Amino acid sequence: MLLRVLKTLLRASPWLLGLILTMYLIVIHGPRLAIDGHAPLAGTGARALLCAVLAALVLGVVWFRRRGNKPVEGQPASPQVILDESSERELALRERLGAWRRRTAGQLPGFLLIGPAGVDKGPLLGLPANAEEDLRCSSVGGFALFDIGANLINQRQPQEARLWRRLLDDLDPSTGLHLRGLILVLSAARLHSAAPQELDQIALTLRARLEELANRFGKGLTVQLIVSDCEQLPGYTESLAWLAADRREFSLEFAPASANRQLLDGLEQRMGALVEGLDSSELERLQREPDVQVRARLFGFMPMWRGFAGTLQGVLNTALAQERGIAQVALQSVRFSAHPAALEAPAPALLRALQTCRRPGRLRVFLRQGGAWVRPRAHCLVLLISLLAAVLLLNMYREQDRRLEQVDQLVAAVQQATQHQLPATLGAGALLRLDRFAGIARLLSQRWTPWGTDRQLRRLSGELYARELQQVLLVDVMQRLQDSLRPQAMTGDEALRQNLALYLMLGGETGMDTSAMRDWYMGVAGGQGEVQRLRLESHMQRLLALLAKSGPQPLDRSLIEQARQRLAAQPLAQRLYQQLLERMQGQSLAEFSITSVLGAEGLLLFARRSGESLVEGVPGLYTLEGYRRFETLLKPLLAFALAQERSVMGRSDMLASAPVEREILALYHQDYIAHWDVFFDDLQIAGLDQHEHLPRRLMQLARADSPLLVLLREVARHTELAPALVPEGWLEQAQKQAQRLQPASEITGAQPEVAAHPVALHFQPLHRWLGASAPESPARALHAAVKGAALLMQANQKAVSLKVAVPPSEVLQRLNEEIEQLPGLLQPVYMDIAQLGQQQVQQQARASLANAWSSEVAPLCERALSGRYPFAGASASDVSLDDFNRMFAADGAVQGFIEQHLGAQLDTVSRPWRLNQNDAGETLDASLLQTLEQVAQVREGFFSPGQAQAHFEFELSPLTMSAGIASFTLSVDDRRLDYRHGPLRAATFEFPGKALGTELRASVTLLDGRTLTRRAEGAWAWLRLLDGIQQVPTADPRVRHLILDFEGEEVRLQLRAERSAMPFNGEILSRIRCQLTGISAEAIQYSEFS
Repeated sequence: MLLRVLKTLLRASPWLLGLILTMYLIVIHGPRLAIDGHAPLAGTGARALLCAVLAALVLGVVWFRRRGNKPVEGQPASPQVILDESSERELALRERLGAWRRRTAGQLPGFLLIGPAGVDKGPLLGLPANAEEDLRCSSVGGFALFDIGANLINQRQPQEARLWRRLLDDLDPSTGLHLRGLILVLSAARLHSAAPQELDQIALTLRARLEELANRFGKGLTVQLIVSDCEQLPGYTESLAWLAADRREFSLEFAPASANRQLLDGLEQRMGALVEGLDSSELERLQREPDVQVRARLFGFMPMWRGFAGTLQGVLNTALAQERGIAQVALQSVRFSAHPAALEAPAPALLRALQTCRRPGRLRVFLRQGGAWVRPRAHCLVLLISLLAAVLLLNMYREQDRRLEQVDQLVAAVQQATQHQLPATLGAGALLRLDRFAGIARLLSQRWTPWGTDRQLRRLSGELYARELQQVLLVDVMQRLQDSLRPQAMTGDEALRQNLALYLMLGGETGMDTSAMRDWYMGVAGGQGEVQRLRLESHMQRLLALLAKSGPQPLDRSLIEQARQRLAAQPLAQRLYQQLLERMQGQSLAEFSITSVLGAEGLLLFARRSGESLVEGVPGLYTLEGYRRFETLLKPLLAFALAQERSVMGRSDMLASAPVEREILALYHQDYIAHWDVFFDDLQIAGLDQHEHLPRRLMQLARADSPLLVLLREVARHTELAPALVPEGWLEQAQKQAQRLQPASEITGAQPEVAAHPVALHFQPLHRWLGASAPESPARALHAAVKGAALLMQANQKAVSLKVAVPPSEVLQRLNEEIEQLPGLLQPVYMDIAQLGQQQVQQQARASLANAWSSEVAPLCERALSGRYPFAGASASDVSLDDFNRMFAADGAVQGFIEQHLGAQLDTVSRPWRLNQNDAGETLDASLLQTLEQVAQVREGFFSPGQAQAHFEFELSPLTMSAGIASFTLSVDDRRLDYRHGPLRAATFEFPGKALGTELRASVTLLDGRTLTRRAEGAWAWLRLLDGIQQVPTADPRVRHLILDFEGEEVRLQLRAERSAMPFNGEILSRIRCQLTGISAEAIQYSEFS
């Protein structure tokens, strides 16, 4: 008993669970269900009554289902045959199907061939009859035919029923067989001669088997009916012989997926129509037929055929008529077959039935199969749908409860904040208050039910939020706009104009532009953080939507007038021109650059003085395409700008567009010219600091198809603009046509000249230079000069490496002459080439001088002077006088170098020495000039004019002597100077002394008897003595005072030279260097361009 109860509860568990869930929703959440303010489930009694009704409904459904499942008393149970082991017939059946699968690999579409007992299907297949086989598999016309024996159709024994089910299992589509339809075969002779009870038995048997097939292979399985053995019907063969050959094959076709009952209702009439042609020829056939028996069969054929049609219709109505809730097959055709005497091939009726078989559409089959699947499971689907609906309602009510709780929290927070003072400005508190009102409106704006019973609540929350937006956010917007319009804001003209337009927009004086208003406000008030910016933007969008629907706001007229006065200070054309430029910034115009014209070649040949990329250049607005686009868009943009100017500036009348248009065009032309001037000023030849590659680049520029010439022609195309044509009316056009028709002699009056375009007029020199061709193209002459400069630079480079001199050339002079003929825009580009060539020539001259000095002067200087006194003050080795004379005499090595290589280029009057002003550039290094000047100073001091030997005389006289010295003596060779605190007597000395060497002695005798002596020997003894004593200059450059110190005791002498340039010490000599610094004969550097 307990087991039975548990089983019953388990079966009813889905209904119980659904009932419990529904009752839970009613009891717990029922009071919250309100319809237009009325809660029908607020009371406990109402909820209990609803739960009781639902429980009774569920119990009733369960009781009715249980009662329907009980078996009817007296009805025997269906037999069930259980065989533990497979019979021989079942094994044979499986083996035959397995062999067929292996043979065809399941690729052929299959048909089932069935028929009741007593029907011979062999002649249809072209095979001998075999009624003992349960299954015969064959291939006919590319189709697989499964001929099922009549025993499996009748199923008189339980084993045959089991074989039938086993066969259906093996023919299931999951096994790989593609069952396309069913061929049903009936015997016409048997149907004609059978009793009514036998016909009913045949029809019921076929109905049972067809229902099983429809349940297994899908409702709507196509059936092709073949009525065989028609030749056994009396008069059939003889009557068909009188018909045409194309009408002897009787067949009826039906539309696919149609109801069988509707098809069979007219079967008898359609079969009669097949032989209707025999009625008219019946008398003729009877007269022509000599055989009495045949004549009798012909006479009785028509009544017999109509009776046979009724019999066939009755059988098919019983076997194929559809009933609601029962799966049935779909009849598609009825064919009548009369077998010939010799059977060698399948019957034509069978082949046509196989070929014309068609199943209903996929959608209809799917719907029928789905309906067949749903009907037995309807109670489970109803339960599932009820559970899903209950879950959906539960989720909906829980979501409603959650939102209402959130609304209650937000309302409580707003009420608590309202007790305090409301925020006057848009700060964190005001923004939080707006967020709460927005949250209330958002939560209540989401529909909870499809019928929308909360309209009033949503409307009130939206009105509260809108009022808060107007009281807080709109006030802040108005205040910020008013502050920006005041003079204290110090805003620019464009920002002031934009703010004024937005302010007038709020007052309804201009069209509402919500995006501009939102962008402006987020720019001035939305910088507190990304999260706060998003919150503020959402409120601003809602406010703008309200402003678009509401009326204008009151404005401060005094602020508007002040702002308009400030804007009026700027010229109208300039202001509108800036606006037009801003509007055209978004135009997709190609920028003019060197790479856009020359491509990669331009990157190798040209550069920009500013160092910017060659990809950049003249903006697209100032190109030919930009000029055309500007002229095209000028009028509509100008009309819009003037209309906006009228609304913003409060003008009563519309401004004339023609004067403003001319001023705007003038400003545009100025900018157009300025951008192209900057382009030319910034253009230069690339690689000016790469002297080894520069000649090759210049040769490329000197070609006939010079890239620079290509660039200039493209520039000329963009700068040779034509003035816009003024539209002419019909009167002007008629006058011009009349003037063209008049003879030239009759035309009087000067023709009006078309004014040149300002841009074309500015660049007219460039256009003329490019277009000139007689007597010789200026471009060709310029290219020849550039080519000559390139060859000169190449020769200079090779000359430096080979240490040879390049003869003077007039190439640079000719290039300078060509540059002077160029337009002013192009002169800086080619002037770089001329300057670089001149600099290279100067460097070549420097290198030549360096080579000459190194080969003519430097070896003697190194050998005779380097490391020797007086050129090296600490050296003990002296320079010989002969080497000194060969180096510094008037006919010495240095003077010979000057006369041979410099000539009259030196300016020896200026200090320091320099080249004459007539020589272009600096071909002499500063260190060499300094060395030559120092050599001249040495020659002037040591050599008399015209002498080849160094010689000079000087006079020494005592001045004072310390009291501790008794006497002083200075002796040089055979000359002597004595002083004993007595008369001052001078002595004369000369340089050089003896040929074999000079000995100089300076001694003092102290009062204590000691004698102190200073000695110096050699040709440079005097200079060595002077290097060790103190020299005091005087006002006379030829006179100096010498102070000799002997252990604290001093002797002061006066030295008077015969020449002011006479060296009193070796300072000048020590500064002379044999190797020049700053000159490299192997490389030339271009410091100006590097």
